[in-house]
Amino acid sequence: MREVRVGNVQFAHVGPLPAHAYYDEHFYADRSTKRWFFDTPEYVEMAGLSFGVYGHTQMDKGILVHTQKRFALVDALPSREFLELMLDPALPETVHSARIIRF
Repeated sequence: MREVRVGNVQFAHVGPLPAHAYYDEHFYADRSTKRWFFDTPEYVEMAGLSFGVYGHTQMDKGILVHTQKRFALVDALPSREFLELMLDPALPETVHSARIIRF
C-alpha cells in the first residue's frame, strides 16, 4: 500500500506525488523527497487534496503543521509528539482540527 486516503486527506510516506511513493535508486538520489515542502508546498493542493500527512524527513523541532499549505510532517518521535486529526470524510474540507500532542 502506497497511501491511505480518508476523504480528501492523504497519508503517505514522503509526499503527495506518485514519484515519492516508489523507493528505488532514483528515490534517494532525488532531492525533492526531502525538500518538496520547502520548494513546492503547493503540490498538496495541486494533487486535489485538502490535507496531507507525511513522514520520511525528520523534523528537528518536532511535528510541522503547515496549515496554509495544508500538510503535516510527522517524523518527530524523538520529540515525543504525535498528530491528532479530527476528520469527517463526508465534508469538502475533511479536517476539522489538527493538533500536536506531546507524550
